[in-house]
Amino acid sequence: MKVSVIIPCYNSADFIDETIQSIIDQDILEMEIICVDNGSTDQTLNILNELQKKDSRITIAIEPKKGASFARAKGFNLAKGDFIQFLDSDDIIKTDKLNIQMKAIEEQDVDWVVSDRSVLNHYLTKVLEQHKFEHIIGNEIEVGISEVITSGNPLYKKSALEKVGGYTPDLIVGQDWDLHIKLIIAGLKVGYIKGDFFHSRRLKESLSSNWVFVSDTLCALIINYKDEFLKFDIKSSSKAMNKIHQTYLQSLIHSDNSSQKNTWLKELEFWNQVFPISISELGKLKVVFKVFGLRTYIKIARLLN
Repeated sequence: MKVSVIIPCYNSADFIDETIQSIIDQDILEMEIICVDNGSTDQTLNILNELQKKDSRITIAIEPKKGASFARAKGFNLAKGDFIQFLDSDDIIKTDKLNIQMKAIEEQDVDWVVSDRSVLNHYLTKVLEQHKFEHIIGNEIEVGISEVITSGNPLYKKSALEKVGGYTPDLIVGQDWDLHIKLIIAGLKVGYIKGDFFHSRRLKESLSSNWVFVSDTLCALIINYKDEFLKFDIKSSSKAMNKIHQTYLQSLIHSDNSSQKNTWLKELEFWNQVFPISISELGKLKVVFKVFGLRTYIKIARLLN
């Protein structure tokens, strides 16, 4: 039984050595480490080659720069393990992560397992955020929609990822949200094991920090999963509905993507009928919303942005 650890690498010279060392230090031996270089122009590939000389479990694949999702898909196609661990090239995992989560999947008889997560600063010297996920059990669709389960957090059965096609290769942002929504909709059982086994870094240059671009992408994904969401009767979940409302509101107020404006507005109006927007979420302009309605609220909010 083997774990395949898949890491997309793009200009990762500052961190990749530390990330791979945290994998090598795991208290299991039967694993492979698949590093997919995504067109790096720094010393990343040289570092990977040196690491491979020291540990034969490391495989290096070279791909054009097509994004992390494409690289993850490439790595997944190469994977031979029964379990899959995705990591970003600046992530760190504790030495018992793979062993503990693998046992949890078997003992709980689930398809993937989630633990807790910490977000640290650039140098891993300060905890910026902590995320607990014990509430995911019984609330899978709510948590899947309203919270971000970062790729390095779970361990997956390879067979579960095969059923949903793994990562969507052409997504630039929102890939983790999309993957976990696919798993939940497909009925693939998620488990939880308490513990903070995974640390991610907060990097200023990260694509995920461009929240307007992320919102636009999520707006399109929500449309893609609209019928499935309705089957789950998510109108009973204020957290899920508020996430959908806020995603469309952010794009309508802040995005310059005018070609999508009418589509986003119609979708927001639809979801507002399913579950009315919470007045408390609308800030100083809530009176405008109450008196003049959603469209006027958005027009004024855009002018003030």
